Amino acid sequence: MTYQQTSINHYHRLYLRDNKLVGAVLYGEVNEGGFYSELVNSSTDITAIREHLIYGAAYCDLNTLNSRNIAKDAVEEVL
Repeated sequence: MTYQQTSINHYHRLYLRDNKLVGAVLYGEVNEGGFYSELVNSSTDITAIREHLIYGAAYCDLNTLNSRNIAKDAVEEVL
């Protein structure tokens, strides 16, 4: 998934596998690095925010993401 604005030297490339973010390349504006890093490190299922993920945390409904992952964790604990 790639987002680029050449006029302001802004480039983001996200690498996804099995609905999880596994890597990111940021050039220019890198403020979202922490957000992407957390998603990589936590192996979070990004299905709920995939459409807007390339634009950063401000465009993602993180409450939906957190709710889905909390529910998933609760099911895994029961099993």
